[in-house]
Amino acid sequence: MAPSVLTGLIDPSIPAAITMDTISSSPLHTHYISQFTHRNLQLLRTFSPRTFLRVVDHIDLDAFYVQCEMVRLNTPRTQPLAVQQWESLIAVNYAASVV
Repeated sequence: MAPSVLTGLIDPSIPAAITMDTISSSPLHTHYISQFTHRNLQLLRTFSPRTFLRVVDHIDLDAFYVQCEMVRLNTPRTQPLAVQQWESLIAVNYAASVV
C-alpha cells in the first residue's frame, strides 16, 4: 500500500515532501481525541449563547518552523534545536528556549 501524501496548500495537485507515514512515526506525533462532537462544531456556524465553544487561534510560527525541521531531521523533542539564517537565529524549539 502506498503511503498517503499530504498535498501542497497552494496547489493540491503538488505532493508535499512529508507523508502521513513520516508524521505518524515522528517523535513529535501524539494522538489527541477531542471531547467535542460534530453537533458542537455545527453550533459554531451561528452565534448562540448556547454555544460554549469559542475559537481562539494562536500560532507560534517559530516553534512550528523548528518542529518541521525536527521531523525532517528526526530530532528528539527534548534535544535543543535552533534554526539560523545568515547571522541570526530565526527560530528555536522549546527545549532550546529553556537552556
